[in-house]
Amino acid sequence: MSRKRLPGFVSVVIASLVLGASAEAGTIVGSLVFTPDCAAIAVSGGGTLSYDRDNTGGGSESFLLEARDGSGLVVFTGTDTRPVGTTGVTFSSSYAYMAQPTANPITVRLVSIAGNGFAEQTLATGVGFCSRLPGAAIPALDVRGLAGFALALAAAAFLALRRSIA
Repeated sequence: MSRKRLPGFVSVVIASLVLGASAEAGTIVGSLVFTPDCAAIAVSGGGTLSYDRDNTGGGSESFLLEARDGSGLVVFTGTDTRPVGTTGVTFSSSYAYMAQPTANPITVRLVSIAGNGFAEQTLATGVGFCSRLPGAAIPALDVRGLAGFALALAAAAFLALRRSIA
């Protein structure tokens, strides 16, 4: 799946991203959600891609879609190049990985590549997790949640001590 046309690029939960982005890079029009999992990148939302800048020197814009696992292994990569002014390019519903991920998190990015005097520009990113891989997501506690937990623990200890004295 080397240089296959990939107008359906990747990432996790990118909703209503760049409704008319900068004039320098391609634009995502509408809503796109990129969700990497254990085997592939799922794409939903129905958004489209427009090609807005010549980063090739030949009147076209090139995009890179890439997914890496938590160890840095590239599990998916694909490029798509089309003439500047192309609009309404739709996305496939899924892109299977070229290599199996070995660790979480799985990170996806869609970029307009650097070239022809333009710097690389990120249009979308996303993060997903595979439950059978190391480094699975653990819900985070914010400071208030941690303080509440500590207070509840202290209250339970106080009640237990009070019962043992009485």
